Parts: sequence; C-alpha cells; structure tokens
Amino acid sequence: MFALNYCKVLHGDTFLPRLPEYSRPQVLAHRMLATGFPENTTLSLREAIKAGVDWVEFDVKLLTDGTIVSLHDGTVDRTTDGHGDITQMDYEQVRQLDAGKGYNFGFVPIPKVEDILAELAACDRIVRAEMHIHNLWEPEPLIELLDKYGVRDRCYFNLNAMIMGIYMREDLHDATSLLSLNAQGDSPELQDLCNTYDLAYLCIPVQYLNDDYINRIHAFRKTNPVFVQCYPVSDEPGWLRMIDMGVDVIQTDFPEALIEYLDDNASEFS
Repeated sequence: MFALNYCKVLHGDTFLPRLPEYSRPQVLAHRMLATGFPENTTLSLREAIKAGVDWVEFDVKLLTDGTIVSLHDGTVDRTTDGHGDITQMDYEQVRQLDAGKGYNFGFVPIPKVEDILAELAACDRIVRAEMHIHNLWEPEPLIELLDKYGVRDRCYFNLNAMIMGIYMREDLHDATSLLSLNAQGDSPELQDLCNTYDLAYLCIPVQYLNDDYINRIHAFRKTNPVFVQCYPVSDEPGWLRMIDMGVDVIQTDFPEALIEYLDDNASEFS
C-alpha cells in the first residue's frame, strides 16, 4: 500500500497550482524517450508524447553562432557520426551531424531547441519540459523562444547553480519564468533560495532522498509549494520507494514501463 504523501501536497490545502490535478506521481522522460530512440531529438520527443508522459527533459547547449540546440554530452562523439566539442561548433556544422547513430531511423538531426518548443506548442495536451541548462549564460534568447511558442508556462529552467536564476529574478525582473535547481543533497540554505527566487521545484538524486527531507521541502512555503523531482529511477522497487516517500515527479529512462506500472496500480491512488 502506498503512503501517498504527495497527494497531500497536490490535493490538500497546499495544492500545487503549477501542476494539474493528478491523482498519481508524474512521469518525466529522461532525454525525451532515450530508450529505443535517439536521445534529445524531436523523434524521441514525439515518441515520449505518444507514450503519454507528463514531462520530458532535454539538454540545452549554445553554439558559437548563438543557435541553441539540444545535446547532453560536451562532445558529439557518443550520439552522432561526428567528433568534437559541440560548444565550439556553429549550426552549419551541427546540422550535418546524424544524431541517429546506432539506430535505423535514417538521418536524425540534432534539434534546435526552437524545434522542441514548437513540438510542445503543437501538442494537443500540456506536456511539461525540464530544460537542463549547460553553457547558456544569458537566458534572454531562450525566453524569447518560449514566448514565441507560448510555452513559458510549462518549460522549466533547470539550473546547476543559482547564478542565472538570480540574474533572471533580480536583473531582468523576470517573475514569470519557471525555475528549478539541481540539489546535491540537503542544505540549510535551500529553503531561503526557494522562497527568495521562487523556485518551482528541486531536482534531487534518489540517494539523497528520505521522508523527512521531502516533507521539509514540501513545507518550505504554503503558497505555491516547492515540489520534488527525483532521478534516476529505473525499476519497480525504486518507483515504489519514491512513491511511498511522496516524490511528485519521477524521472526515468523507462517512462513507458513506469506509466504501465502506475496504471496497473491506479486503485492505490484513488
């Protein structure tokens, strides 16, 4: 039997207005749908949406000519037929690379982030996105793209450090963009950061999570409570542990299996 702690956050007096009223934890597909499809591509994004995920995660890299693309690694070697540091390339170079390496889908381009946002905007339901920011130090071009496609309400800047978040809130006076922070364990300053800079959620590795930590994060504030996203969770024992502790969003490389697992146990969430 699941503890369903998260339901108190999603449906109680401290309902999360940033999230729809789900009666179960939400499923986030790591690097779109990276199991069986080329990661961080519009192909894997479409498959993730087709699978019924609530969220997708993709990586954000800035090229030398200012184009913003999606690739996880620092180099293109692992996932494409090319070689070299992607941050030292321009789009003319990148557009020739096949990101379908190891698959039989024909030529698969490294997508511009704009292509991903266009897909999210065209979706017939809201699919939220975690945009894992790498070498993008000035957020204005990405904010412009979010506004162009009308998806700023569902795309979250996922930060490894608070420098960009502070800049956005204090220098740009941007109170609209959605921010999240990768938290490597517990820290006494997290509550102040979440409240001062209006962080929507914390993304935390599973090894650092426990019931007390999650409950304290949920209690950081009563208005727009901070929620918890965990990673990586790839099997049933891990999913059960996260659900029982009250995690709000579960990031996994196997979103289809997690969705099936949640559907099969739907009676536990009623």
